[in-house]
This record gives sequence, structure tokens and C-alpha cells, in this order.
Amino acid sequence: YSVRDRSGGTRLIDDYLKGYQWIDENTPKDARVMAWWDYGYQITGIARRTSIADGNTWNHEHIATLGRTLTSPEKKAWNAIRHMAD
Repeated sequence: YSVRDRSGGTRLIDDYLKGYQWIDENTPKDARVMAWWDYGYQITGIARRTSIADGNTWNHEHIATLGRTLTSPEKKAWNAIRHMAD
């Protein structure tokens, strides 16, 4: 999207787009990406990768597990992440 800066010029805000493009260009085509569910459709559509969860994930236990893994220390989350990604 674009915004007007203080001088009246237009600035393109494309940080998310750049991130999705990076995923597309720098990960294996069969990679599965773990992110909070509301980024799932963009990961699938723009980055062209499988997302662990998206806005159509109805399994509340799956979403809760995803939230725990994303907010836990890496060593604690590792086993759950491996299980969800397999």
C-alpha cells in the first residue's frame, strides 16, 4: 500500500511483500512456513509455500498449539514445531 509522507510525496510500504518474496526466493519449494494464522493466505498466495495455519483453520487446539510454539523459548517449542511441520 502507499502513504503520503510529510512533504506530500507518496511512499510505498512493501515490507510484508518483500518478506514474502524473500521466502519464495530463499526457501525450498516444498517448505512449510509457520507463522501466526492471519498471515497464512499471503504465505500461500504470495510466497507460494504451504502455511501451517491460515484463516480457515477451525481446529482451536491446533491454533492454541501454534500460539504456544511461537511464544515459547526455542528449546521448549522445538518438538511441537517438528510435530506440526511433519
